[in-house]
Amino acid sequence: MAAPVHLGDTQFLEEIRKRQSVTVKQLTAVIGITENAVRHRLNRYQEMGLVERQEIRGRRGRPSHSYTLTAKAGKFFGSKYTDLAIALWNQVKGLEYEDVRNQLMQRIERELVERYRNDLSRDADISQRLLRFQQSMADRGIAIEIDERGEYPVMREHDCPYAELATRDRSICEIESRVFQELLETPVHISQCRFDGCDYCEFQMKPDTNYVDSDTLIPIS
Repeated sequence: MAAPVHLGDTQFLEEIRKRQSVTVKQLTAVIGITENAVRHRLNRYQEMGLVERQEIRGRRGRPSHSYTLTAKAGKFFGSKYTDLAIALWNQVKGLEYEDVRNQLMQRIERELVERYRNDLSRDADISQRLLRFQQSMADRGIAIEIDERGEYPVMREHDCPYAELATRDRSICEIESRVFQELLETPVHISQCRFDGCDYCEFQMKPDTNYVDSDTLIPIS
């Protein structure tokens, strides 16, 4: 088998979109990862409402299935504004006066928080908030994996919405981390980052440590 190819969710879903209907074996052959790894992703996409499974009839033996994208998955293939985002980011970072730059950064963070806050319930526990946040991001075409098997919950962002910026400037990840912290109302730490060459960004929640609210946002230099 070929060496594993680590694809973001958008790229993985693109392989399904190009073929309209695919099986696990077909995806395994194209992408170069194990069938179990393909099934794990497909199950996650089904839970998010991005993929539908249909039984292939007329075959003997064990039931076989094919997978197609839902209308909701179409958001993953919408217009991209990477060049515009980079240009705007460079202009913000290039502002001469530090206090003006930091004020603008904080306003950007507040805007992001307010865009997502209505989807979350403030009285829910951390597990419920994580699930609601995952669904909110999925509705916007951003796939996030939640892992609560360890001591602390972990959130993995396989398809970074700011991928191009994140590979150029770590501060975009710091902003995102603080936005997550404000929304989830629990301390959030970056434990793995695309800026360091990793395949995805990983954020760890530590509910038993002190939570810092948005009034004490750290300036970005």
